[in-house]
Amino acid sequence: MYRCRADFKDSPTRNTRVSLFVSLPPTQLVVTQAAGGARVPVDVLAPLSEGEELSLACEAMGGRPPPSVVWLLGDQVVDDSWEPGAGGASVVNKLVMPALGRQHLQSLVCRAVFDPDAPPVERELFLDLHLRPLSVRIVGRERVLLAGQSYEFQCRCSGSRPAARLSWWWRGGAAIKGPVRKLVGSETETISLLTLTPRPQDDGRYIECRAENPLFADSEIRDAWRLSVQYPPKVSLRMGAKINASAIKVGDDVYLECGVDAQPNATLVTWTHNGLELKTSPARGVLLNDRTLILQRVGRGAAGSYVCAASNSEGRGQSPPLPLAVLFPPECARRGPQLLGALLHEPLELACAVEALPPPQWFRWKFNETLELPRAARAHGGSTGRLTLAPAGPQDYGLYACWADNHVGQQAQPCLIRVVHAGAPLPPSNCSMARLLTPAGVPRPAEIRERTPPWSFGADLQPPPPQQPATLDQHEDGVDGHAGTLRVDCRAPPASGLPEHFQLHLLREPLAVLRYNLTLPGGAPPVWELPWAPEPGATYSARVYAVNAKGRSEATVLEGGPLRGADPTAADPSNLSGGAADPLLGGLVAASCALLLVASGALLAIAACRPRRRAAHQEDAEEDGDVHAAADDDQDRANGAAATAATSLLLVDKNGGAPRVVLADRRQLQADEANPDVIPAGEGVPRAGAASASAPATSSSWRARARRAGKTPPPPRRSTSRRPCAPPPPHGLHEEEGGQLLAAAGGGGREGAAAAATDEVQPSTDPPRGRPLPGTVRPQRPQPAQQQQQESEC
Repeated sequence: MYRCRADFKDSPTRNTRVSLFVSLPPTQLVVTQAAGGARVPVDVLAPLSEGEELSLACEAMGGRPPPSVVWLLGDQVVDDSWEPGAGGASVVNKLVMPALGRQHLQSLVCRAVFDPDAPPVERELFLDLHLRPLSVRIVGRERVLLAGQSYEFQCRCSGSRPAARLSWWWRGGAAIKGPVRKLVGSETETISLLTLTPRPQDDGRYIECRAENPLFADSEIRDAWRLSVQYPPKVSLRMGAKINASAIKVGDDVYLECGVDAQPNATLVTWTHNGLELKTSPARGVLLNDRTLILQRVGRGAAGSYVCAASNSEGRGQSPPLPLAVLFPPECARRGPQLLGALLHEPLELACAVEALPPPQWFRWKFNETLELPRAARAHGGSTGRLTLAPAGPQDYGLYACWADNHVGQQAQPCLIRVVHAGAPLPPSNCSMARLLTPAGVPRPAEIRERTPPWSFGADLQPPPPQQPATLDQHEDGVDGHAGTLRVDCRAPPASGLPEHFQLHLLREPLAVLRYNLTLPGGAPPVWELPWAPEPGATYSARVYAVNAKGRSEATVLEGGPLRGADPTAADPSNLSGGAADPLLGGLVAASCALLLVASGALLAIAACRPRRRAAHQEDAEEDGDVHAAADDDQDRANGAAATAATSLLLVDKNGGAPRVVLADRRQLQADEANPDVIPAGEGVPRAGAASASAPATSSSWRARARRAGKTPPPPRRSTSRRPCAPPPPHGLHEEEGGQLLAAAGGGGREGAAAAATDEVQPSTDPPRGRPLPGTVRPQRPQPAQQQQQESEC
């Protein structure tokens, strides 16, 4: 107690008493756990788990006056009840939290207030709580996925302390295997990234993201997402449920089922058979019903590979090929009878090749449709029945027939093999020639393969293989400054019963010097194309042969047209203009014209007096023509010439075509041909620039054929109009026929006809041992009777 006294001079003394209280803060705050009374030495209470009970006691030691002790959670007072401690020297506040929760994850403060005007004494504690995951979510689930592309999926988990463990799973299945990354966004947030490439079979499946705190046994939470995967159709093809694929035979009904798995659904389904699309055709027994293919009364053509295809917005898919085998009875593999040639007592094997599924079980043979051959004479193996025979006489030549059988049925139509006496083949027929012109100087690349045949023509039947090809550019100037290609096209003769091939010989007349010897491989048709540039003024002939092991056929001879070179004496039109005319030449021309007028007048007088003798003269002319033709043949046989060996070349198209010809060197060879130049007669007029063996026959050649056939030819046609005398048609042709043929040989049109009319008619020269064949165009010299008749007509 303090007293303050104040004395006054004129007043009484005053006293004021002041009491002084001194407050003391607590010396310390001690926090202990109620369960066991252990002191908390640090400011962090750990480890504590969510849901766990927490009991704490805060004791303030000393202090005057005794302090008030409270508990605060953050800024909120959670307990303000205190009591004196043991001995009265302290104050204690006991805090009990029955279940720790996420809200307790903050600071906890024990505060001792001893004087309102003095700052309180505090101790702050932090509760370290283990919390369960609060939420998990897969982000970005609105996307549409495409099969085969990679996508990144994100899973976010929050509320877990410590960080949650995230994993990816297929719902109801195993964990998803794929690259996974883990990110921590905050103290209680975790992110997991999954890279996944969805497959078509993943469409409609669920993926799950699972989050758990391993400190809690039941803390796992999940989020799921249904995948929507789009992909092209996956197609499968199978036989119908009641179809036995190994027992389908001709006449059965078959149906195929197409299974399509697509997202989105397929909008187009197509069927193909051996690569060709099928359409509904009731007439053919093909029916398409949604995703089912029905084949009614299948035949052999229904066998093969079937494919079903489907399309949607993501692409197109097709099934693996499904083979369909159709069992059928044997059928002959060869269409039509087979011709075989055989010599007497020469063994010959007849092969009866059939097509059958399954293969045939046995074969049987008949001769001439009546005599069934004994069992010992027939044998079979695979799909070919074989019969060996050796003709002992003419009675063994004839028609052999064979039948095969399998468990499906018996062969309906037999295979026919006609065995004939073997011999040389017939010559090719209906031959034609054409010359294809190209601009002069234009290179025509080609490949040649060189080979040197033996001296004998007979050795050409077995030619050696070509040597290494060489490249060559041909720059040839032909007639009229053009390089050309000669094409010879013939019709193959009837089969001789033996393998055969064809030869083409090109000879330069009149000595029959061999220029080209072209041999086609076996099986190739008689068609040749070769570079052709005939020398000016030269005349050539072509001979075509068919060859087999028994010999060579007679020749089919072609001449004229493309085989004739340009006339070297023809005047150049460019030289006709300019310059003065030669007076001597003009005088000769005038004298010739005068003599021609006198001769024409005489001929007109003779024609007026002797009109009835034309037919007789014409028939005599035919006889005389044959005599002159025979004399020509005798003269030709005397004109043989020696020749040298030839080197043959095989022409190959560099643009990818197959080899077509074997070209001979231009060195001279001695002709080995016994037949004359002939041109088979045909119908029609040859094309411009081409000479054909099928060109119209002349009147004289027609009469020659008529006599050989025992017929009487009709009289020649005569002109009824009176017109100035014209040159007689060449080679004994009628006026109309000769004009057409000359036009064709000269290049066609009026120009060709005019050019041909000015050519000098040369008698044809046949090679040695020549003889004419029926149906050929032979040049005939005008006979005196014919000339006289023509003059009388003029």
